[in-house]
Amino acid sequence: MCLALGIPHPDYLLRMLTARQLEEWIEYADLEPFGEERADLRAGMVAAVVANVYRDPKARPKPYRPIDFMPLVNEQPKARTPEEQLSVARMMTAMLGGTVR
Repeated sequence: MCLALGIPHPDYLLRMLTARQLEEWIEYADLEPFGEERADLRAGMVAAVVANVYRDPKARPKPYRPIDFMPLVNEQPKARTPEEQLSVARMMTAMLGGTVR
């Protein structure tokens, strides 16, 4: 989100936004995605169009889809250890103005 807003570092962003504003940005990103994932989708769309123009229907009866050219989309997220989960919880608590005990 920092890149999209032109903020040089996440610490600056966290000082500028309230928890409510951060929540609103997250909701906005769900409605109108931005950033690298959206760029990957656009690139996948172009790649699918080009691949389908040159596709041999006998060799590949089904047309290519944008997701076929987006390799990271199908990866399963890495399971986090309990320590990693605790670290994320602490970060989110501090980010939202809470205290970590």
